[in-house]
Amino acid sequence: EGLEVDYFVSHWWGHPFERTVQALTNFAEEVYAGIGKESAGDVVFWICLFALNQHQAAEEVGSMPELGPFNAALSQARHGAVMVLDSR
Repeated sequence: EGLEVDYFVSHWWGHPFERTVQALTNFAEEVYAGIGKESAGDVVFWICLFALNQHQAAEEVGSMPELGPFNAALSQARHGAVMVLDSR
């Protein structure tokens, strides 16, 4: 069954993962009440990094990207998408 996803997350691959987590923590602190959550820890993120096997991306996405895992995850995000960028 799983959890309902609040936000789909895209990020720059060169960004250290711990900084991505910190950025999402900061974001959750800002939005949780506005989306009806009791705490920032209740905000559910789906990170694009975990959408598909990056070593077999072409096989997993196939010839119709709109049917691939990114689009499937994005369409399930109840409150939209978040993009985490580096300061550079």
